[in-house]
Order: sequence, then structure tokens, then C-alpha cells
Amino acid sequence: MNTSKDKVVPLNLGFEPAADVSGARLIQDEYRTFLTFNVAGGAGTAVIEFDACFVTKFGYPNDESLSGHPLARRGLGNYACYEVLCPTWADELEEQNQVSFPDSSDFDLRHFVFTFHDSTFECLARGLKARMDTRSHQKIIRA
Repeated sequence: MNTSKDKVVPLNLGFEPAADVSGARLIQDEYRTFLTFNVAGGAGTAVIEFDACFVTKFGYPNDESLSGHPLARRGLGNYACYEVLCPTWADELEEQNQVSFPDSSDFDLRHFVFTFHDSTFECLARGLKARMDTRSHQKIIRA
């Protein structure tokens, strides 16, 4: 993947993945996608719901291998939440779709990346809703 136009920026959800045991879990079917993980400082559990998630990647690389990820040179770091502006991955998906639907354009998808201790999660979706569950309250953020 040519990442020359990708710009990785931090996604401020008000919390970050725990560095020691992120415990990332992906729950996905054809219509809904949820990502959960432990929040830094033992503050609770993050629950991220992606709106119109088209495609996901989950697994490799872990924190020790993240420097080999193509987006690492563009600002991707450990134990954090990111959005990739001008995502080339979305362009590739649109190009594939145009083989069967030549008049289609502008998928209007956002590229999200979450880096954990033992894995990395990436997806193309229209947006997300994030909340942090603790025993005492929920904090909900829309991005």
C-alpha cells in the first residue's frame, strides 16, 4: 500500500488503550462492528461502535513490531487512537468497486487505527461512537 498521502493524526476520545494489558476484542458481523479495550490507568473499558464499517484488519503488528507498519513513518505510535486523513486504503476500496460500478465514487470513508500491546486494529467506516464504561458512569463521545 502506498501511504504517501496518508496523514496520521491522534483521535481524541478522552481515553487511550492500556499499555500493559489492552485486552482488545473485536465483535463484528456484516452490519455492526464493535471494538472494546481496557483504558489506560485502569479507568474502565472503552466500547467503540463503528458506523457503516466496510472493512477491518485486526492482529499484527503488536507494540514491538509497530515500527514496521507502513503508517509508522507517518506518525502512528503505540497505545493510542488515530485517524488517517486522506486515506489511500479508502481510495483502493473505491477503485476496486469501480470495476463493477464505474460511475460510483466518493465512498466518504474514514480510516481509524487503534494500537494496543498485542495487536493493532484498523478499519474503514463512516464514523464512530465511543464510550468508556466504569462502575460509576459512562462517558460518550461521537467522532
